[in-house]
Amino acid sequence: MATATATLTRWGTSAGIVIPKSMRNDLRLSVGDKLDIRQEGRSIVLTPQEPEWTLSSLMAGYDGPPPEVIDCGEPVGREVW
Repeated sequence: MATATATLTRWGTSAGIVIPKSMRNDLRLSVGDKLDIRQEGRSIVLTPQEPEWTLSSLMAGYDGPPPEVIDCGEPVGREVW
């Protein structure tokens, strides 16, 4: 388990720390990721939230051709189209 030292710094009327790049890389964290924060005794535990997987988030940054539309014909059972 990696360890690091950080200094609590004033950010406007709040305070924060910087997570070192090597630790962000190891944890696959990016700027804008959401973290759950909880207190355990005198410790602070940060846990990355699971990303919300949507079609839009999965296709973000895709610049290839649009997917082709496939005609599956008329409904043949109870499926809803």
